[in-house]
Amino acid sequence: FYQFFFSRVKFKKYFETNHSFKNIYFSWGFHKNFDKNGNFKDRYTNKNVSKFKDTLIFLIYLDAQLPKKVKSNTVLVYKKHFYKNFNFLFFIKYIFKNLHSNFFKKMSSFSSLSDQILDFIKKDISIRNLKKVFIIYEGQPYQKNIILYLKKSLRSINVIGYDHSAPPALPLNLFYDGCSPDKLLITGKEQSQFYKRYLNWPKSKLKIIPSFRFKNEKKS
Repeated sequence: FYQFFFSRVKFKKYFETNHSFKNIYFSWGFHKNFDKNGNFKDRYTNKNVSKFKDTLIFLIYLDAQLPKKVKSNTVLVYKKHFYKNFNFLFFIKYIFKNLHSNFFKKMSSFSSLSDQILDFIKKDISIRNLKKVFIIYEGQPYQKNIILYLKKSLRSINVIGYDHSAPPALPLNLFYDGCSPDKLLITGKEQSQFYKRYLNWPKSKLKIIPSFRFKNEKKS
């Protein structure tokens, strides 16, 4: 709840508003993930995703310093210094906006981030030609709300998620529901059994692949 007061984020877009992408790639990024030419290599898939054709790279950026050069198919969601991030007007507007809708649920930094990202997507990203979405998936509120919005707006949209790590101790955020990806990429049989048995995922929605993040090394 304390973090909610400092939950306002900023958006830095490097593309023209009227450009309509066919794909969107959602992930997290750090300054070190960008090379001198502005290419972004995702640590979770080990791929230079800036070179993906007709794809918008949408990043939750986790460093204070912005990269000097960024490719023109990228948007960064970032924060200023923690205490400089407080904005009283933003705080009041957000409270009044949510007085009559799940008020206590909305009073968290996760919900605030989700609402801000969704508002930005609705206003600044054209989805008329969008075909596919790839998400480094953790079941966070902003991810679920994006998936729900896109599925309601585009019936033919294909949403693919990639689970890059083992589940947390109480993985209720990964439970299968109407806000889940159409296909979830996972990296092991045990993980598949866990998802099906405890998190309600249909077998057809899961696909076991070799890990993007870790190489298969035959060592003890």
